[in-house]
Amino acid sequence: MVNVARKMGIDSETALRRACDKFMRRFGEMEQAAGASGRALEGLTATEWDELWGRAKLSERADDAKA
Repeated sequence: MVNVARKMGIDSETALRRACDKFMRRFGEMEQAAGASGRALEGLTATEWDELWGRAKLSERADDAKA
C-alpha cells in the first residue's frame, strides 16, 4: 500500500494519521451520543452502533461543508 500511495503522490504516513484522527473523532461522537441517551456503547446492538456511526459520518460531512 505504501508503494501504491507513493506512486500516487500520497504521503502514506500523513494519510494514515488523518484516517486515525477521523476514526477517533467519529468514535468520540458515537460515545457522546450514546452517553446523551443514557447508554454505554457496550450495551448497544450492532445495528445501533451502525446508526451512531452513520450519524457521526453525516455530522462530520456537514461540518466540512460549512468550512
